[in-house]
Amino acid sequence: MIEAATLPQTMRVEELVIEAAETELIGRFGSLAEGEIRRKIHLDDSVVTLADESMERVLGQKLRQLIPSSRVVGEESVSAAPDLMRRLGGENPVWLIDPLDGTANFVRGDDRFGVLLAYVQGGRTLAGWIYLPMRGLMLSTTVGHGVRARAGGRLAFLPGPPPDPPLRGMAALHPVRGARSSSVFAKYLKRQGLNADITACTAHAYVQLLLGRIQFCLEAGEAKPWDHTAGVLAVQEAGGHVARLDGSAYRSDQPLGSLLAASSVDIWNEVAPAARSAAAATLAECA
Repeated sequence: MIEAATLPQTMRVEELVIEAAETELIGRFGSLAEGEIRRKIHLDDSVVTLADESMERVLGQKLRQLIPSSRVVGEESVSAAPDLMRRLGGENPVWLIDPLDGTANFVRGDDRFGVLLAYVQGGRTLAGWIYLPMRGLMLSTTVGHGVRARAGGRLAFLPGPPPDPPLRGMAALHPVRGARSSSVFAKYLKRQGLNADITACTAHAYVQLLLGRIQFCLEAGEAKPWDHTAGVLAVQEAGGHVARLDGSAYRSDQPLGSLLAASSVDIWNEVAPAARSAAAATLAECA
């Protein structure tokens, strides 16, 4: 059993995230120079910017000071040193950071980007934060204590009648297999009766799910821990259901795999087979 005293002060962490985003992200939104944007050619060809790297560095330093025994595992640091992932299963508490989720949106001036932060120890997620800087929305989660919005009350999925078809959600396929693969994935999801937005970032998707505006979030292929750990805890604490597409439980320190979060078990059971079929059809067409 992990002592409650090891948990960080939620409001203080919120303040640190907001402060860092103000200087490192908001101040750079729409004003990056050409030399401040590049692709991770050695990794997955995704976009990385000066904003991603500076946000991770600044926020990581502040969080380590908050709990001296803690370690940091950030998306950009793992790109350079993959062995850092081993920290997620260790005894020391770890700050798992996605400093700029939705970098491609950030670069093209789309405000659907965010910061994802989780606090894990021994493979167990103890707390999480999701922040959308341009919308001023912060959601915080502590295990056993639910999800709270900084400017509002507790969030929960309320029981009610099933949503009208088609089910609405947000979906991604990683790694991307050619320029067409995302749109092909959306096409096959629609054929399975699922209306999926493929343009939003993971942070935005989890917020939309938690606010009840969509019914599912799907990541087919590689659900990387910095993209999902905070969101998984939030959905579970709000009363939703999260599992890998094969039905197994999600853990941030275990191998990558497809992941589905839904506002109820019934919706998860409805979406999962359709998602598996759409992913298989997309891979066959875009191989």
